[in-house]
Amino acid sequence: MPRNTEFVMERGHRALDTARAVHAREIDAVDVIDEAVHGIERVNPALNASVDSRYERARHEAAGIEARLDAGESLPLAGVPFVVADGLAVAGAVWSAGSMYRSGRVADHDASAVARLRAAGAIPIAVCNSAEVGFWIETTNPVYGRTSNPRNSERIAGGAAGGVAALVAEGLVPFGLAPDELGSVRLAAAFCGALGLKTTGGRAPLTGYEPLPEGKLRRYTALGVVAADAEDAAVVTSLISGPDGQDGAVIPMADVDIDAYDLTWKRILVCGDPGAGGVRTRAEVVREVERAADILHELGGAAEDWRPRQLKEAFTIWLSMVHEGYGLMHSFRDRIGPREETSVIRELAAFPLGRSRHSFAPLAMAALEAATKGSFLRIQRYAAEGRCLRERLETVLADGSLLLMPAWPGAVPRHGWSVRRPSWIAYTAIINAMELPAVTVPMARGRDGMPIAVQIVGGHGREDAVLAAARALSDATGRVHVPRLRRLIPRRRLS
Repeated sequence: MPRNTEFVMERGHRALDTARAVHAREIDAVDVIDEAVHGIERVNPALNASVDSRYERARHEAAGIEARLDAGESLPLAGVPFVVADGLAVAGAVWSAGSMYRSGRVADHDASAVARLRAAGAIPIAVCNSAEVGFWIETTNPVYGRTSNPRNSERIAGGAAGGVAALVAEGLVPFGLAPDELGSVRLAAAFCGALGLKTTGGRAPLTGYEPLPEGKLRRYTALGVVAADAEDAAVVTSLISGPDGQDGAVIPMADVDIDAYDLTWKRILVCGDPGAGGVRTRAEVVREVERAADILHELGGAAEDWRPRQLKEAFTIWLSMVHEGYGLMHSFRDRIGPREETSVIRELAAFPLGRSRHSFAPLAMAALEAATKGSFLRIQRYAAEGRCLRERLETVLADGSLLLMPAWPGAVPRHGWSVRRPSWIAYTAIINAMELPAVTVPMARGRDGMPIAVQIVGGHGREDAVLAAARALSDATGRVHVPRLRRLIPRRRLS
């Protein structure tokens, strides 16, 4: 059988292209892994994106791909490398979620989503840096430090998905997995210049993710996919979906078929400046939302301005729904450490002295929670507003219609800046509380040279709609703004 022993990487490579080439024996899965490994080793000293590697084990798994194919296994992602955010279990790799209380812990099993991708032939090669306990939009924690944006080292890479997004945006792996609790996947992808999908709440099991929110909050946290291509994201989403017998919050949903989606006459609800928390969206961001609406309108959608009153109170509504989700007996501060060992006030006082065991954002959130949880009637009023908004969105988007809005109202933040504007997370966090799928798509570069992305929100279980729209926008803009993955091209064949 002819086999390529040498290849070069060109622009335009996707996970599905790699899998097809491995299936056809045009390339060797070990060579694919080696290329990804060399790339990560080259950039990681500057980015601090990967915090643990499993390169030798990945090579061993890649060496067995051909035998699995010969045995008749169906491997839709044969030999495709991917990365995982710290907090999602990968057997034999660190599993700290960036928390000092979990530092040094090693997973003895795979998270359900990771296991499903491995069964499909994909190969995890690294665990990536995350925000502490997966919370906040800046990738920094007391265990591994901070991750920098590959476009500008002075800017943040994102939150729980920051390390994943940095490597995907650099074109080193086709996709990665991370949790999205308040926009982590979407914002990391938007900041770095990749595609970021938050799945519908309850679509994919979070078994193997820690620390896992409980009760209502479980559905506010969803698995997310950072990818360079919408079709790759659709395949990955279909593979990780469905009950696993352990996560009781998972609901069976249809596979994601973006080719079957028809945009014709679907409503395109346009909200270029939601005004959440009194924040005015930057003009160049509004322009890209409107440009995205124009593109989808030209493809058959029916665009219309849409600004429900609840979006102006998005931050307060989200915070109230989180309060309601925790109830009287539980709180966010329980996630950051044992209550008997963690005094938020003491840790905040120790932070400026460099003596805290935590990063600043989780402490600030715990303090904000304590300061705002006392008004029961206010919480109930705003939580009710949130339920009204969810009902309205589910109704209007159920047929495959879409909502276009910003993912972030301003420029990609510099390190340490995001905690000064906590209400800015409302643009993405409110969609978590709605339990709806959403994707961010980079549209252009801003005047500072950093990516500008739009957020596309769909109806419950309608990942097909948001990813089809994302593909249409990427095709229309030529993807010139995204450093795309390179394609494996044979230089010569050896018989």
